Amino acid sequence: MTVELDLTTSRPVSGLLLLARPYDHPHSQELVTALHADQLARYGYAESPHCDVAGFHPPDGLFLVAYAGRRAVGCGGFRPFGSGAAEVKRMYVRRGHRGRGIGFRILAALEDAAGRSGCVRIVLETGALNTSACALYRRFGYEPIPGYSADRDPEVNRAYARWL
Repeated sequence: MTVELDLTTSRPVSGLLLLARPYDHPHSQELVTALHADQLARYGYAESPHCDVAGFHPPDGLFLVAYAGRRAVGCGGFRPFGSGAAEVKRMYVRRGHRGRGIGFRILAALEDAAGRSGCVRIVLETGALNTSACALYRRFGYEPIPGYSADRDPEVNRAYARWL
């Protein structure tokens, strides 16, 4: 099922469409595979793109794909993370489409949907070398927190949280 979201509260990006897609949808998988390759190139290792897709199913989770025309250019999702919290995962924008506010739109839509699903806090992790992602999260008001994944290198990974 494809659902178009009301994104009137986020920054406009001409010609961009955000659609809710299952995590295992071909466009979702294309983008998370590209994210995995990007992380491997940047860090030499990366979290597997394979995961329990049920966490991204509404109403407790959501996975979004951003389209510029017919091309899937970005993605991101959230899944439950304890009582009243959600974890943002798999935020990615294709190299040729970065710097256009697509990540901003995806994150704003995810926060809105998480809030409507009852979440009051969002956590996420990103890599220290991904300076644009770190800057985006700080612009949204995310604060650094101690890492929450046991298998992460604290020298490389950064964890953030924000109250909605």
